[in-house]
Amino acid sequence: NANVLVNSVTLSLVMLGWILLLLYFQSVVYSSHSVSMEVDTIGTNYITLSWTKVSTWINVNNFTVSITREDGYRNPCNSFICNTPYCEFSSRGHCRALSSCTTYNINVTGGSESTTTHVTTAPNQKPDLHLSVNKSMLSIKWKGPFENCSHTALLTTTLNSDTQHSDVTVHPGVDNMVQHQLPPCTPGDVHVTMAYLTDGRVTESQGTATLTNY
Repeated sequence: NANVLVNSVTLSLVMLGWILLLLYFQSVVYSSHSVSMEVDTIGTNYITLSWTKVSTWINVNNFTVSITREDGYRNPCNSFICNTPYCEFSSRGHCRALSSCTTYNINVTGGSESTTTHVTTAPNQKPDLHLSVNKSMLSIKWKGPFENCSHTALLTTTLNSDTQHSDVTVHPGVDNMVQHQLPPCTPGDVHVTMAYLTDGRVTESQGTATLTNY
């Protein structure tokens, strides 16, 4: 009887060890595939988000999106149903319109797990670009936005098939100018696009201009 008892206790300990090991590996799998979201579009009064159902979200279809200003005001949003493995959410049609140039904390909850990020909406004023060229030096002038939330912009310059990207400094509320060296003796049309950035993300506050027959 003593041997039977010892064997029974040993078997129970072995089974407990396997259960703990299984729970450990399961937690490792969940932590390595933790839920997350992406901010896809930043407008002046709306944003779009996307996420993939992984980990504890695989079988979740009902999500709650919370959009809260830094001062604690919560922007009302309706519940969101996503029945596909990849979810796309727009605050248009689901939430009250956001304010321009305002920082919000974004929280997406599905089941028992949630993920959080923050985003600053775009300034209401788009860059109105004016181009001029002296020999091969391109000058780009515009009025900075009156709202003080974007201090950099992504500048894209295209001449024929040559496209160049650069970050430029933005001074809010005053006249701005940057210069860009074009390839000499390369006739064509110069296309310029400038997009304001907030928190390093490209916004929909963008301006374009074309200089023909450079």
